[in-house]
Formats: sequence, structure tokens, C-alpha cells
Amino acid sequence: ALNATEDQVLVAEISSFQLEWVDRFRPVAAGITNITPDHLNRYESFEEYAETKQRIFSCQGKGDFAVVRANDPVVRAPGKEAGGYVPRHLRGGASQEPADLPRVLTFGATSDDARVEEMEFVAFGERLPWASFPMEAIHDRQNAAMAAMLTYGLLKHKGSPLIAEAIARRTEPGNPYAARKAPLLDAIPTPILDGLRSFKGLAHRMETVGARDGVRLVNNSMCTNPDAVIKSTQALKDGAHILMGGVNKDLDFAPLSRYLANRRHRVYLFGQDARDIAIVLGGDPPIFASMEEAFVAATGAARSGEIVVLSPGCASSDQFKDFRDRGNVFRDLAKEWLDR
Repeated sequence: ALNATEDQVLVAEISSFQLEWVDRFRPVAAGITNITPDHLNRYESFEEYAETKQRIFSCQGKGDFAVVRANDPVVRAPGKEAGGYVPRHLRGGASQEPADLPRVLTFGATSDDARVEEMEFVAFGERLPWASFPMEAIHDRQNAAMAAMLTYGLLKHKGSPLIAEAIARRTEPGNPYAARKAPLLDAIPTPILDGLRSFKGLAHRMETVGARDGVRLVNNSMCTNPDAVIKSTQALKDGAHILMGGVNKDLDFAPLSRYLANRRHRVYLFGQDARDIAIVLGGDPPIFASMEEAFVAATGAARSGEIVVLSPGCASSDQFKDFRDRGNVFRDLAKEWLDR
């Protein structure tokens, strides 16, 4: 960042730890996917943690863009209060934003900007079939919608001609959207859509490592809280074998227990807090001294059509340098198994 030039764009994932002390950090476009309990071994309450996360918007002003999930019950966009669902006829538009605040763009099931429907992605009213994108899981589609709005905000801030081109495309004769009466102020540029369609995923985030004899191996080491376990494994068919464990950050695993009670997933626990987590989960899940032992057991039990996934739900500091190291160790174990 210190060596960046004016024509470069910096993309950063900012942790709550970093946001505790920033006082001049002003991103052109910033977003929060959601806020669920995490790092409660550092913060006195979930409310304090949520407030810290929302400091990402604190220095933004006119000309900037804040991206949040529509009607999020926790995340408070600049100048707004968090809350539940708001009917569309009662929602305010972008023109009502105070002059000194960033423009708020939303995504999600009830968004007017980037709506995530079951079969379609609706970007500023333009309907695009999900079949043309690689994202299948609902959380991946939510993330894609948010990424589209962040990129749109950046282009809008820079005055990119791509937005004018997108509006012209939407309003040219023969386009189904050309007959609308209200002027079209926003339209999603084609390069943003092309980028989403060519996206291959990131390391340690539901990363498919390989498959053998019909068993697929997935590295999701970035998953460091129980809510992330739920969200990521919802995308998997029943019968997944989940490697879970490490250092619990004073988080409640009871919701995960209720989720697993209604699925046919099997859990293989390892790490420092495995026994405490097993008590909360119930059902007497097997406990192993290391991730390697859990991996051997899971791959030995998995059958064709099933998935073995590292989705720890915990911090990695008991046995690894960080989540990347944990994911790399899983990759090495997977490569050995795949090469047999």
C-alpha cells in the first residue's frame, strides 16, 4: 500500500483488530457481508465486536460507497439504523442520502440494487440467470452480489465510462428495459459480470483440492467460527465428513449442534478445545489428537459421492501458525491421499 500509485486499486480484507485503531482509513468502496459472533475472547460483548466491525465506514464521506446487506438486523449503514425487513414502498432511494455521507448500495434477497433470487441475479433491475455464473451456494451468490456493488462503487467514484456504456446498453432500442418511464441512473457494466463469470474462487475458502474414487476433498480453513461452518456446509449434500476443531474463541456452538441434528453430516473433532465442543454438539463425535488423524478417519469412512471438508469453526493457533498454514497442511494431506 505504501508504494501504490494513483492509478492502482488496492483491495483489502480488514479485520476488526485493525479497525480498533484506524482513524483516517477512508476506502472508496467498503462493505460488510454480515456480522455474526466471533472473537468474543477479545471483546466484552457481541455488540462491541459489531460496533468495531462497522468502523470500516467511519471515515467515508461524499463520493464514497458503503455496501451492506439489505435490511440486515445487525449491520448499520452510515446514516441509518440496523433493523429488520422494510417493505419496498417505504424504502428510501440513493437521492435521500445526506450530502456528507457515502452512498449506500445493498445486496441480498430484498435489495433493490443487487437482489439475489433463487434463479436470477437482479442487478439494478437487469435479470441475469445464475446458470451463467459459477456460484451455486447461496452464500457465494450473496458474496458475488456484494463484490459487484463494491466494484460498481469504485467505477462510479472514478467516473468510469463503463457505467455510461452500461446505461446505453440497457436503454438502446430493442432492449426489454428501454421502455421504462423513469430515467435509468445505474446499470451494471459488462466487465463486472464477466469478472464474476470467470471467478475461480480463493484458497482456503471452499477450495476443491481434488477427488478420488468419487470422494471430493474441500479446504475451507478460512472458516473460523461455528456460523461459518453452517453457512459453508449448507452448500454441501448430506453425507459430508467435516473436520472441525482448534481454539474456540468463546463462541456458542449450540446453533451448530441444532443444525447438525437435522443433517446427515459426520463431524471429526481435533485440537485444543475438541472435548468442550463435543459436549455442546452432543452425539458423541469422535475426537482426534491432530487434524491428520481426523483426516485419515474421515477419508477412510467417506464413500463415493461424499465430501471430506476441512471446516474448523475455530482459530488455528493451537497447532498451526494461522489458517493458511492449517489449510496448506490439509492440502498436503489431500495430495498424499489423492496420489495413492
